[in-house]
Amino acid sequence: MRRSCLAILALLPALCAPAFADPALRVEVHATGVRLQLDGSFPGSTYTVWRLDSPAGSYRAITSANLLCLGECVAWDSEAIPGRIEYYRFDLLPPGGGLVTYGPYAVAIPRQALAVRLTPNPSRAATRIDLTVPGDPSGAPASASVRILDPQGRAIRALHRGPVPRAGLALAWDGRDEGGRPASPGIYLVHVASARGTTTARLIRVH
Repeated sequence: MRRSCLAILALLPALCAPAFADPALRVEVHATGVRLQLDGSFPGSTYTVWRLDSPAGSYRAITSANLLCLGECVAWDSEAIPGRIEYYRFDLLPPGGGLVTYGPYAVAIPRQALAVRLTPNPSRAATRIDLTVPGDPSGAPASASVRILDPQGRAIRALHRGPVPRAGLALAWDGRDEGGRPASPGIYLVHVASARGTTTARLIRVH
């Protein structure tokens, strides 16, 4: 199951107080990116959404220019970096004309957790291993090694060594060791090691 978190974020204090408060920004954080929705309805408006990675940087558009708002103004940011504060701005052009700017909104992108999910478990045949590894704050993908250990902690199979995409990595263990021999029924460990941490999940093999 994909988990998401929902937050309504208030506008950062402006240098000059506006006549009307900006609408809130609704944010859903997923493993593959961030969904942004301006609170309220703006039918017929066109809009562009911009992102600023740091107060000293420059805005960059994360949507096509002048998207048509059918009511809700929504954007998807697949390049937001976990562990960083991103700043977003919405530029709207209402049907009657006159550009309106909302933001900047400061959005703290939460760090991903190092996680392993095994299905099915217990298993008679192949086991799917879903892996999530927190990326580097610079945006570079993290690297990890994934090994199968026997009950004595000895490695019997190496499944992966290399980068893990931000969206996660799906692996499969066919129940065999490095020599292609079937593993005996019992308890095995899926061991994940990376610069962002280590974790171990217990896997049960049955007849």
